[in-house]
Amino acid sequence: MTPDLLAQISQEFDRLWAALRSQQPPEIPIYVGARCYQTSAQSIPNVTFTPVNFNTVGHDSHNAVTTGPDWRYTCPIQGMYLVTTGVLFDVASWGSGTGAVLSLFRNGSRTSDLEHRTVYSTSTIYLQIAGAAMVRCNRGDTLSVRVYHTRGSPTSTLTGEFHVHIAIARIPGVYP
Repeated sequence: MTPDLLAQISQEFDRLWAALRSQQPPEIPIYVGARCYQTSAQSIPNVTFTPVNFNTVGHDSHNAVTTGPDWRYTCPIQGMYLVTTGVLFDVASWGSGTGAVLSLFRNGSRTSDLEHRTVYSTSTIYLQIAGAAMVRCNRGDTLSVRVYHTRGSPTSTLTGEFHVHIAIARIPGVYP
């Protein structure tokens, strides 16, 4: 090799090394999320967006869940989060044209409606609403789920790990 070729290789190496050092280190994918459910029935008032109290924590990777009437998940890391949830109302009489809405809230503001369910003929039924959404969050943002119904009187949820539940997971490496 000639000295000129060695100098060119050395310059190229220095350029590439500087470019590599300026890059952000790759994200190490770790699980960030929680799964909660309800073990006590919750009365949901008529025509009021009401936070769902998922009063039992199945798991919570970063102690980000606050239970109680103001249930919320506080995002420990910036990123895109996948939220899946479902609420089953206990058996009740639903009139024609009544229904329920399940909505995702971020920092107290409605971000998306996960499902609208309408009853088309008067029925005595269990009414289920469920849905999923991806939401971009900054560290410290809070997520909650609220339900709204137009049955005409308070309606209770049906309790159980599979009836009223939420799962939240951060998708590693995704932040559009």
